[in-house]
Amino acid sequence: MVAGMTKLYIQDDAQEILRRAIARQVDTAEVTRAELIEIAQEIGISLADLNWAEQDWTLAKQEQQERELYQRYRQKDLRQHGIKFLIVNTFFVALNLVTSGGLGWSLYVMWGWGLALTLHVWRTYQTDSPRYEQKFQRWRRSQQLQRSLGRWLDRLLSA
Repeated sequence: MVAGMTKLYIQDDAQEILRRAIARQVDTAEVTRAELIEIAQEIGISLADLNWAEQDWTLAKQEQQERELYQRYRQKDLRQHGIKFLIVNTFFVALNLVTSGGLGWSLYVMWGWGLALTLHVWRTYQTDSPRYEQKFQRWRRSQQLQRSLGRWLDRLLSA
């Protein structure tokens, strides 16, 4: 390297280098808020920027937890759909066998419902579409409304 030249890093590389340096500097896996403020001051990050970053991180972490909860909700809904499919179609196949001695109309029901179930599987695990995002936001608002109503009822009943 030529003397006097400044080495430049892209932002992602700089963040990774700092993350590794901070991890090496701290003896334990946990950092107190005071230590976090001290580290930020040492590298020239203002308290306001640190507070903003912490709040942004908290909101992102909360949203990630909500997304995981929503995905579990969708998977539970899919399991229930699959169980209904098995129960109802088993009954239809048995009914078809008893009444006509073969498989006829029950296969059409099973085929049509199976197609719908396949689409349900696709939609459950396809998480990077605008439709998924819309459904997640709608579910999130309904959960927030339920929590708000629950708190309101609790206050009303406890008064």
